Amino acid sequence: MLSLTNKLLFSTGSNFDYPLSVLASQSAGTLVLLRFGGMVGLCTPVPLNVPLLRQLAPITFLFAAMLWTSSRALHYCSVPVVTVFKNLSVVCVCAYEHLVYAEPISYGLLAALVCMLAGSVIAAVGDLDFNMVSLRWLLLNVLCTVFHVAAIRALTGAKRASYASKTFHNQLVALGIFVAAAWAQGELPTFGRRLAAQSRTFQAAFLLSNVLGLLINFASFWCISVTSGTTYSFVGASNKIPTALLGHLLYSSGLTPLGWAGIAFGLVAAMFYTIAKQGSKGRTRGHASAPAAAERLARGRAT
Repeated sequence: MLSLTNKLLFSTGSNFDYPLSVLASQSAGTLVLLRFGGMVGLCTPVPLNVPLLRQLAPITFLFAAMLWTSSRALHYCSVPVVTVFKNLSVVCVCAYEHLVYAEPISYGLLAALVCMLAGSVIAAVGDLDFNMVSLRWLLLNVLCTVFHVAAIRALTGAKRASYASKTFHNQLVALGIFVAAAWAQGELPTFGRRLAAQSRTFQAAFLLSNVLGLLINFASFWCISVTSGTTYSFVGASNKIPTALLGHLLYSSGLTPLGWAGIAFGLVAAMFYTIAKQGSKGRTRGHASAPAAAERLARGRAT
């Protein structure tokens, strides 16, 4: 839902090009909802923790860059292509963890990674709307995602903080970054007026996007507490399929039959990658524990 909603907010057809202001609003919405949830007892109140704020600042900068490049990718690319192109982030992260942390790559994983890469290339070639600008933003998003994952994995001090606390402080720093960037780009003075001039559907999508980000966090943390890491990861890979299909139906992407073949190839490869990855871990550690699944969530939310 968040991918489809953001496509409406960031699309070239919306006649509303205020990506930094929208991202700032989404961060502000998450902060307000967390505060409200703490006040009414829906979640644990989160006090301001300055040391944690400083620890998360460099990671949040990369998080903001990842969201910004994702918004630009949605501006220039169709939802199916963006969805399958995110597989490149998985490929790059897997290569990074193999080189830096010596994590093994089985033949099954390697085959899935090659198929994911091939699916992304085929999908791009088979999209009539795809151009060099689209490619630039997609590759920048992949690069920012890999840097973000690497920074979170290297973080040690903030792992003791609660999920709500990390989410709160992460969004607080992100809010400052997006507000400053939106002001520098000249978006803020006209943002409210342009938003008020949009359709009711657009305004409803804007408000919904402020809620969905927080709901994703809470839903994901609940899921990993009641099911295995295998199930959680498999669902995370398979939900790209309805996202790609609904994105095409709602926004009429310019995919040719070749493009759809690449989309299907990449999505199936992503599911096989998840199965191979979990199978590899299962042979060494059994089912993934809830803390391990939570760490993957924190490292790979963008995918």
